[in-house]
Amino acid sequence: MDTRVVLHFTPQKMDELDGMMGDLCLVTRKQLFTDALLLLIWAAGEARNGRQIVSINKSTGTYKSVKLKALDTIRERAIS
Repeated sequence: MDTRVVLHFTPQKMDELDGMMGDLCLVTRKQLFTDALLLLIWAAGEARNGRQIVSINKSTGTYKSVKLKALDTIRERAIS
């Protein structure tokens, strides 16, 4: 049985989410949240294994780490 979840967002945040849907070629908000949840589940699994999630700029060799308190907490628990 499916569970219904209700979220409340400001009009500005909804505009941002709708714009993201367009960028990602997603048709429904369900698709957007399903993909976002899948990404978070994957990232949490990586953090649980002590890994960091990063974005790499191949042309410069620089990278940025994803900064999410929840992922930091999981990673800290895994390495302690």
